[in-house]
Amino acid sequence: MDLIIDQYGVHLGKHSERLRVTKGKETLAEAPLINLESVLITGRGISLSADAVALCAERGIPIHFVTMTGQPYASVYAAGLTGTVQTRRAQLAAYSDARGLALAKAFAGAKIENQAGFVRYMARYRKERDPDLYKEARLAAGEIRDHLAEIRRLNGERVDDVRFELLSAEGRAAKCYWAALQKLLLVEVEWKGRETRGATDVVNSALNYGYGILYSAIERALVLAGLDPYG
Repeated sequence: MDLIIDQYGVHLGKHSERLRVTKGKETLAEAPLINLESVLITGRGISLSADAVALCAERGIPIHFVTMTGQPYASVYAAGLTGTVQTRRAQLAAYSDARGLALAKAFAGAKIENQAGFVRYMARYRKERDPDLYKEARLAAGEIRDHLAEIRRLNGERVDDVRFELLSAEGRAAKCYWAALQKLLLVEVEWKGRETRGATDVVNSALNYGYGILYSAIERALVLAGLDPYG
């Protein structure tokens, strides 16, 4: 489980084998350490005890800090998790050879595959109700997936050799993806399109918040694997 704390003026402390969230004398939540994977702080005016931080570090439970709009700005990990020197050396070396290119193509390709798959999944619920939209969404899914073949054809000795082409294909697939989702959303939801920084509408705000949580989960996985999230 993940413990998410977003209420102003609360305190995160240690209580036996649990983390306890309190406000004044009132206990708002308790999280047993045995089931806890991460702590996510998403609000302002939240205090943490040194004992709670130390306990999380001992158990390998990261504490992530995210703005109310979903922008990660800090993370706390156990100091020992950064000691995987050989793994990080291999990670940095891969940037300059074919391994880095293979990984970049795999990441971009998987993203495009998932985007096309999700559009097809959303379209299935329009097949009977709105056949024209169903066909349009299926065509969009195919168009998104066309960029996958473009990525697979890229050749080079390192990722920098094809960086522009890779980002271009990924970006054009994403543009088609968000355009398709915009049409597939319920009519009562007003959404003019994808916006990241500074978004104030409900859909983009929810997406940005969700991406912030996802970012923290991915960062945790990378750190636990001994990799540098910023390398």
